[in-house]
Amino acid sequence: MSIWVYILESPSPKDLVGGRYTVTGLESLCRIYGYKSSAFRVLSRAEFESRLKFIAQTETSNDDWICVHLDCHGDENGIQMGSDYVSTDNIVEALKPILQRDDLRGKFILIISACFARALELPFSLRIDRSLSQLDRSEPRLSLPEYIFFYDDDLVKYRDAVLSCAILYRSLDRGVTSFLPTSIYDTLKRMARARLGNMICHRWDGKANRYRQLYPPLVLGRKVPKHLRNGKV
Repeated sequence: MSIWVYILESPSPKDLVGGRYTVTGLESLCRIYGYKSSAFRVLSRAEFESRLKFIAQTETSNDDWICVHLDCHGDENGIQMGSDYVSTDNIVEALKPILQRDDLRGKFILIISACFARALELPFSLRIDRSLSQLDRSEPRLSLPEYIFFYDDDLVKYRDAVLSCAILYRSLDRGVTSFLPTSIYDTLKRMARARLGNMICHRWDGKANRYRQLYPPLVLGRKVPKHLRNGKV
């Protein structure tokens, strides 16, 4: 089993001048953990779409996973790629070359490391869920992301993002058991204890045709979800 990690980062000019970018560090970290990884700097929507088409051409084995990690600025409606704004619907549309691969069904992870306004009526994470679910109804053969990781914060601190992603990638390198909902929930709790921001995970439920939401209770004050307490997914 191999995990192919592709990091797409879109820093602002201020980020570049201040050295606040994660491409080099995360790519090296992933290789230390044994992933097959590559990182790209993306400065436009066209380049974003082109990179995803390129990633979709990855030749994988039957038990391989692909992870796409977006590191950028954003708000409740979308993300910033250079000077271009990409809405949630356009993000999903850009992912379609990967989603159209039957061999990635249940083996595709999406990580979005960006600031989102979670206090609004429909936060970014739920907008992504809605766009993917609508796409699934119109094109049911697509391989939707099995897991989507988001920051559930208005502001994501650069150092916190780097450290929390290090914890996440370290947890996912332990084989098939890494992808059990209980294992991922434990990882979210470790991040919460370290006070590295509120990272949440949504898991695709193919039977219900919707995403289930996992939260780290130490930060958000929520109890452990019932479907995790009794071992069901």
